[in-house]
Amino acid sequence: MKKYLRISTICLLATVLATLTLTACESRLVLDRVVEQQKKALQRTDLFQASTANDEVIVTVGNYGVIVVSNDGGQSWQRHKLEPQPSLIDVTHCPDGSLLALAMEGQVWLSQDNGDSWTEHDMGTVEVPQAITCDPAGRLWVVASYSTILNSSDLGSSWEMHSFDEDLIFSDVQFFSSSDGLVTGEFGTLILTRDGGQSWARAEPVPAEFYPMASLFLDMEHGWVAGLNGTVFHTSDGGKTWVKQESDSSAPLYTLVQSGGKIYALGDFGTLLEYRVPNGAQHKSNDNGRWVKSSIDVGSRSFLRAALALPDGGLLVGGGAGVLKVVGPGVDNKG
Repeated sequence: MKKYLRISTICLLATVLATLTLTACESRLVLDRVVEQQKKALQRTDLFQASTANDEVIVTVGNYGVIVVSNDGGQSWQRHKLEPQPSLIDVTHCPDGSLLALAMEGQVWLSQDNGDSWTEHDMGTVEVPQAITCDPAGRLWVVASYSTILNSSDLGSSWEMHSFDEDLIFSDVQFFSSSDGLVTGEFGTLILTRDGGQSWARAEPVPAEFYPMASLFLDMEHGWVAGLNGTVFHTSDGGKTWVKQESDSSAPLYTLVQSGGKIYALGDFGTLLEYRVPNGAQHKSNDNGRWVKSSIDVGSRSFLRAALALPDGGLLVGGGAGVLKVVGPGVDNKG
């Protein structure tokens, strides 16, 4: 009897040791895959928000302080992570090649070495920044909550602030020259400047107090705003009148971009729309255009928000789940 007990005990110990050995091997394999994934420039946890490019590099920013930089047109990327992991919502570049990333916590991060290093500049505001641009004169413009506009003439070292003292969020800003610019925002707001931001004038608001989550103006007269439910409005007279255009999507739209002679809208659920106008009509002045689903397959159901027109006509798109890829005519979009 004792012999059988001894044999059973030995068998049990052997089974336990074998199980532990297999578990240890499996755990190591899993950890190896985790370490390998962490070394990649693009990770599935990335939430990309915006892209820009100077003459040397493309830069894309996202949540948790993530910045990725490409010097080969978006084919490969180098990863950087700012501390303390700010929520980067937008990025721009200035005529001198400086790169500036905007954090929702109220900072601008400056790089003057093509994205290799970044310096933090505090804007000194409690309002939440939403968008940034650099005008042709090299001045920075940031729009924020509580109808706030900030500007800097020294790449973010010091700031001037103006508020309309209204409880509304400005969502986007564009400048076409050192004097001409515009801002879009909550409740259908459109304000214009013709004197480099010294004064601002309200245009006719977008109907139904529409919240423009995205805007794209080709000049001071012709532009689009887009937002929830795939809704797009167009103006060809600087906001004096607005026309709602047909759209093939009900998904929220986050970004409008012009690339390769075409205009695209990016949004939730991997949405990519393309602007179509009647034959012979001009894009910017035609109110009868419509937004149709693009033939470009992005290959993702995550949100798309980052977008950048590339010199060869391609389009860089990025968003949730670490999606960041070049798509467009002549591009293998399955990668």
